[in-house]
Amino acid sequence: MQGQDITGLAPHRLCRLGMARTFQLNSGFDNMTVFENLLTARALGRRGAGGWLLTARADSQATQALLEEVGLADIASEPVAGIPILARKKLMIAMALISEPDILLLDEPVGGLTPPEIDELIELMLTLKSRFMTLVFIEHVMRFLTAVADRAVMMHLGRIIYDRTPGGLANDKTVAEVYLGSAGLGGAA
Repeated sequence: MQGQDITGLAPHRLCRLGMARTFQLNSGFDNMTVFENLLTARALGRRGAGGWLLTARADSQATQALLEEVGLADIASEPVAGIPILARKKLMIAMALISEPDILLLDEPVGGLTPPEIDELIELMLTLKSRFMTLVFIEHVMRFLTAVADRAVMMHLGRIIYDRTPGGLANDKTVAEVYLGSAGLGGAA
C-alpha cells in the first residue's frame, strides 16, 4: 500500500494503514444498537480514541455524522437484530468508513438487495468515489458494476480474462463464454 508490501499484515495493521473492508455476510453485534455498533468500530478503528470502553466526544460526534450520511440516523437506537438487509449493508459500510480509510474493499455489497435498494447503494458509492476514495469490490450484479466502477477485472481459474472498462463486458466473447455459457452467445457452441 503506497509502495509498502502489505502481504501477511494483520487486519488491524491494515486498518491503521488506511484500508477497510466489508464482508459478504451482514454481521454486526445484534444485541447492540446501530449507534453502538458504529461507535465500537470508531473506538477500535484507525482514527478512534483507541479506548476499549471509553470514547471521546469526537467519536460520538463522528458516529452520529456518519449515521446521517449513510441514511441510518433514523434507526440509530434500534437493535441491529431487527434492522432490514439494506440497513445492515449500510451499517457494514459505515463501520468500515468510520476508520476513515483511503481504500475500501467491499465483498458483494448489493447481494440480496432489490433494484431500488441497489440504486440507493449506487448513490452511496458514487458519493464515496467523489471523495477520491479508492473502492475495490467483488460484485456479480452488472448494473451496480457498470454504474460505479471505472475498471472491471474478471478472472477465471486464476487467470485474468478481462481488464477494461465495465461498458465492454456485455460484448466480450470470453466473458460471455465463461460466465454465461454458450447461451450467452446466442446458443452458438
